[in-house]
Amino acid sequence: MKKAVLILLAVLMTGGCAEPKQTAVEETVPPQDVTPEPYVETQTVTLESDEHTITFEIPVSCTAEEVMLDQAKEILVKDGANEIISVGTGFFGVCGTGLTEKRTVINDNEVTVGYYDGSPEWSFAVFTSEDPRVYAVCRVYEGDRSPADMILQSIQIK
Repeated sequence: MKKAVLILLAVLMTGGCAEPKQTAVEETVPPQDVTPEPYVETQTVTLESDEHTITFEIPVSCTAEEVMLDQAKEILVKDGANEIISVGTGFFGVCGTGLTEKRTVINDNEVTVGYYDGSPEWSFAVFTSEDPRVYAVCRVYEGDRSPADMILQSIQIK
């Protein structure tokens, strides 16, 4: 009986220390989407104020209309009857209810971007290093926001 236990222990010990069998697992990597962003022909729009020259790109299919507000001057960009974005300079204020702000950099400018009610989509952006403030307000509330995103990323301030 002792011999049987010793043999069983010897088998278990050698089997327990043996390297586990490794099976080759082939990883499948999904193909990269190589489709480039569609090319959008753009035109440059300029907003002049006493303090700034603001330029940005808009799709050629869009229109830009200068709007004078009480304490600000802005350009409203539309695609047909649909408003896309307004870019302006001067007094700018927002409601703080449900607002989250994040700091980022766009074209070497510090920017505070505002998001409402936990949405991942931006509502406004204020270029914080400028005085008076330069700002952009997204006017697309549903659907494709890529034109507004492209315009925001193209803003240059001199």
